Amino acid sequence: MREVCLAEKTARASKPLPTLAPELLRQLAGMGNNLNQIARRLNSGEWSAHDRVQVVAALMALERELQLLREQAR
Repeated sequence: MREVCLAEKTARASKPLPTLAPELLRQLAGMGNNLNQIARRLNSGEWSAHDRVQVVAALMALERELQLLREQAR
């Protein structure tokens, strides 16, 4: 995207990307879809400020857990 839109050269990773099991990829795709739905609801104004704070706190906790998983996978 950067190369096309901004005429920037991007650095390529020197090591190959890990292969993932199809079931894991399906689960990750499902999580991504859920996050998109949450983002749409947050931006729609349907939820109270308290609800939004709770969702953001939960997302931050998930982010910490994902970071730990990333570190373990490396």
